[in-house]
Amino acid sequence: MMMMMIIIWGVPCGCCPGDQKAALLEFRSLYVGNSSAGGDFSNWNASTSCCEWSGLSCDSRHQFVMALGLLDTGFMGELLEAGVSSDVLTPLFLLTSLRYLDLSQIYIRGGIPPGIGNLTQLQKLDLSNNRFSGPIPPQLFSALPHLQQLGCDGNALEGKIPIEIGNLTNLVDVFMHGNKLSGEIPATLLQLHKLETLYLKDNFLSGEIPSVQNMTRLIDLKLDNNFLSGEVPTWVFELSMIQRLYLGRNNLTFAYAKQIAPKSRFTQVSLISCNIASNGIPLWLANQSDLETLDLRSNRMTGTFPGWLAEMHLTDLVLADNLLQDFESSEQSLSRADSSNSFQSHKPSNFRPLGK
Repeated sequence: MMMMMIIIWGVPCGCCPGDQKAALLEFRSLYVGNSSAGGDFSNWNASTSCCEWSGLSCDSRHQFVMALGLLDTGFMGELLEAGVSSDVLTPLFLLTSLRYLDLSQIYIRGGIPPGIGNLTQLQKLDLSNNRFSGPIPPQLFSALPHLQQLGCDGNALEGKIPIEIGNLTNLVDVFMHGNKLSGEIPATLLQLHKLETLYLKDNFLSGEIPSVQNMTRLIDLKLDNNFLSGEVPTWVFELSMIQRLYLGRNNLTFAYAKQIAPKSRFTQVSLISCNIASNGIPLWLANQSDLETLDLRSNRMTGTFPGWLAEMHLTDLVLADNLLQDFESSEQSLSRADSSNSFQSHKPSNFRPLGK
């Protein structure tokens, strides 16, 4: 009989731990009780394992909750004007086995709860497109050593980017765009050697762009639409893997635009209002055969529209609000250009204006 009991006890029940189920049910009660946004919680009930619920997945051995994606539960209902308080998230911070947590687009308002720091095993955290406000808690960067992807874009976060971001040395993708972040970009970014994507655009960041040439894996850098100043840094063009570069709509100057020789193959370049001035269209672009998007508007560039640029197979070319005068050749195969320059002669027959 004892042997039989041992055998029965050793058979896994396929149930998630009771404390995790209780925490999830408490979250459901708090969220549904504080909103009309709804969400499909129809199979979130005490009679089934939480591993079977919508939006959750568990590890196969111990049935610990490993991933929670609330968009998968159907959070597409009516958006309350006031949103839902971030306090409703508190029970989720008991799920210390979580590796992936997606809280995007669920209408949460208020500060980012420091309790997220309890989820020390997180590898992906997505808080994007909510109504989070206030500063980013340093705990977000101090207690999550395994974090690889961080998304808190599309909120109303304020204050400086904590210097503790340098502690997250496993970060690969950082999305903080579309907030109200201010101050300088922390130099501790130098410590993020694995970073491939950095989106800080559409904020109120100021100061010079820090030297992050140690980010040798960087592919996608978007810092446009801030208040950054100083020179466009030369280290950007030393990075061999970078493909997408957006630095426009700041207070930057690109005085040496003709003197560089990028080590990478760009696919997208945006240098709007970077004070390229009379240097004209930078010649180094002629060697960027993979380029698809080029935006050099509002740079006071003079001179001619070069033939090599017309021959490139660009999907989007924007040169609006410059002082370009002429086309080099009437035989150019130009598919996209702008009418807001001063082209006087040799306009190719297939020239057609592109709106600003």
